[in-house]
Amino acid sequence: MIILKEIKCTYEVYEKYCKAFQEMKDKAGSYTPTGNEIYQRIYPELEKYILFLLWIEMTGYDTEENKKNKERLKEEGRKLATKNGFKNTSIDELVKRCKIAKGQFYRYYETKELFFLEVRNEVVKEVHEKIALDFQKQPLTKDVIVNNFCELFKIIKKPEYRVFFDYEEIEYLFRKLPKSKVNEDFKNDSIVVDNIVFMVTKGVHFSQKDKGILTGIIRSIFLINNNIEIIGEEFMEDIMRHHIEGMVNFVHNKINEYKRKDDFK
Repeated sequence: MIILKEIKCTYEVYEKYCKAFQEMKDKAGSYTPTGNEIYQRIYPELEKYILFLLWIEMTGYDTEENKKNKERLKEEGRKLATKNGFKNTSIDELVKRCKIAKGQFYRYYETKELFFLEVRNEVVKEVHEKIALDFQKQPLTKDVIVNNFCELFKIIKKPEYRVFFDYEEIEYLFRKLPKSKVNEDFKNDSIVVDNIVFMVTKGVHFSQKDKGILTGIIRSIFLINNNIEIIGEEFMEDIMRHHIEGMVNFVHNKINEYKRKDDFK
């Protein structure tokens, strides 16, 4: 029979160790002690191994509990960001809503900004999948493409999405993130835009120059959407539609141009 001793620890000490483990190079990752190791070595000398167990708890990831904690954090983080924005959402408020220790949060994410980057990327993916599904539902006529893009910009203006596409909020995140993460995010963003370009061009191979122009047009439309206050909200939908129609006309003309070139080959 194993008799476990009660080991007490203040929150201050707990947080100190959590921070120290996060700064360590060595992480537990998916490692956990076997049942025999726990039974034969750890339990009999629990006080001796308590920091070892805490290290596993703080730096291990691949457990069902950890997965549930991360999903709960992202779910509540999304709600708080929608309400307060990234900058004005505190980790204290987040962990309180999730009923987990603050050190537990830093076990998963080094900073608040890295956390919100992951949340934002999931939202962007969600929106992209919505628009991709719409593009696949019907033949891509000019009117369908225009209407789908107009619908996309209506979606990202909804309260539950707005903050994740707001230029000022994104700019705040990027200022706080390591350059490597910003570059990685730009690559992910480029993949999303490339997928949109592929759908819009109906798989026709565009030259690098024309593809670059089209990518720039799509990005500029997103920038217009992020500057409603400057441009004016009264005619915003009409302005967006005109820009989208211009983009679609560019694509349509280029597709016909490429087809004519193929006919002469």
